[in-house]
Amino acid sequence: MVNALSVGDILDVVLTGVHPHRVLEVRTLAGSVAGSLTHRGHLALIACIDQGNSYSAEVIQRSGGSVVVRIERK
Repeated sequence: MVNALSVGDILDVVLTGVHPHRVLEVRTLAGSVAGSLTHRGHLALIACIDQGNSYSAEVIQRSGGSVVVRIERK
């Protein structure tokens, strides 16, 4: 799915799994899984989603299979 992403694409950030194996996924607006998020602040982001906040991720850079996104609260 990463190959289909372009700079400027907007993705939904979705929390999946059950504690303690929770995963932050990014999905296209059509609902297809684009990948998972890995970053230093992932535990804080999980806590914020648990509190009812929603987030989106904008693709700001893509190089091969690596994608950099900017995460913003909706």
